[in-house]
Amino acid sequence: MQALRRYWASHRHPVLLFPAGRSPEERRGAATFMDRGGVQKSFKAIVKDVAIHQQIRVHSLRHCYGKLSTEAGVGLRAIQQELGHECPKTTALYTQLSAPTRDDTDKRLNGLMARLRLLWGD
Repeated sequence: MQALRRYWASHRHPVLLFPAGRSPEERRGAATFMDRGGVQKSFKAIVKDVAIHQQIRVHSLRHCYGKLSTEAGVGLRAIQQELGHECPKTTALYTQLSAPTRDDTDKRLNGLMARLRLLWGD
């Protein structure tokens, strides 16, 4: 994550992480984002720079975003909209159930059941 922050700090574009342009000055004022090949080259350089030895691609960022959004309690429908998916099944692939999410879900469901018991007088 620090490498991505350093990359952004090199151009400080107000909206785009990967703006078009060869120099920081060109990227700072770019109206469009970098093409796919440029993003892939930049990401590959960042991965090498931080010595990540796992196979990781730009697309991995979408999976991380989905997983972290789920862990933060963002609803599946909202994540679906953010990722631009038409089908919730596609979004489900990006939002893997992690241990923190599973534990939080257990706590929420147990709390809900406790409230229902109070309402029903059990």
